[in-house]
Amino acid sequence: MSPTPVSNESLTKIVTALIRDGLVHPDQGPRAEQSIRTALGQERPARTSGMPKLIEVIAYLGAALVVAGVFLLMAQEWENFSNTEQVIALGVVTLILGIAGIVAATVGKPNRTDDIRRRLSSTLLTAFAIGLGLTMGRWMEIRFPTDFDEISWGVFTGSALTLLAASLLYVVAPSAFGQVTILGSAMIATFALTPPMTDSSAFFVATTLLVVALLWLAMAELGWLREQMIARALGVALAIVAAQHPVMEGSHSWYGYLLTCLVVILSVGLYLTKVAWPYVAGVVIAITLVVPEVVTDWTNGSLGAVGGVLIAGVTLLVASLIGYRMSLKAKD
Repeated sequence: MSPTPVSNESLTKIVTALIRDGLVHPDQGPRAEQSIRTALGQERPARTSGMPKLIEVIAYLGAALVVAGVFLLMAQEWENFSNTEQVIALGVVTLILGIAGIVAATVGKPNRTDDIRRRLSSTLLTAFAIGLGLTMGRWMEIRFPTDFDEISWGVFTGSALTLLAASLLYVVAPSAFGQVTILGSAMIATFALTPPMTDSSAFFVATTLLVVALLWLAMAELGWLREQMIARALGVALAIVAAQHPVMEGSHSWYGYLLTCLVVILSVGLYLTKVAWPYVAGVVIAITLVVPEVVTDWTNGSLGAVGGVLIAGVTLLVASLIGYRMSLKAKD
């Protein structure tokens, strides 16, 4: 007995619900509908070929070899280049990457559901954004040289330009590489804007990066970032790095402990709401880090290395149990 055909209206409602719950990205709506039809026997499964994947791999390999070859050539002759020639060399490589990215995104018949074209064009265009930042940064370093204890305007300008360009290009061609580039350039810009060896640098860096992490997680939960689970993992990782920065610097450790506890609380709340593994991982990692740090600081290191290892182990076990109970509670 053949299954009763499902109406187009019912399929649309099913796919809409999947998109609303974050299980399917809006761009994948037509493909999800086709998969449902195939599973119900209303359509024959489409024949897939490994050729597009092979082409993608070859394209990545070719692009990587071209970029590696150019940078090896530049590395050999870099010291012989004048300042102007260095900027021009970086600009030429950037232009090549930009042209390659535009070709990958526009040649043929562009389709929003073509993941291979999207990933390839995103990789090339994001590399173009990085090239823009490197070129601008080198030019700024030549025009406005700075000492070690001053704000590095070259690094800041270059990373800020990469942040802006990568963000705009992510809208056109999103990918995980684009997300990493956006957050990485934001981190570099924050550190570059902070003069080293100052009393307030730890406060500024930690607070700024934590705000960036929270904004990033908000965009992930609103569905603005295509690779949602990767975005969550990156946001949680940045939040932990931000919270731990004062501790790693060795100044104002109490502020780092406070921010880490805040990260734990926020991660618990987000996990109970969204039930996503990066949040429970964030809870476990943050607790495992902050408890031994606080105990060691409180006892002035009198427990020694053995005591520190024991505390870290017990904390990890307790944090794991907390994470397990959270997962059970969220499922209930």
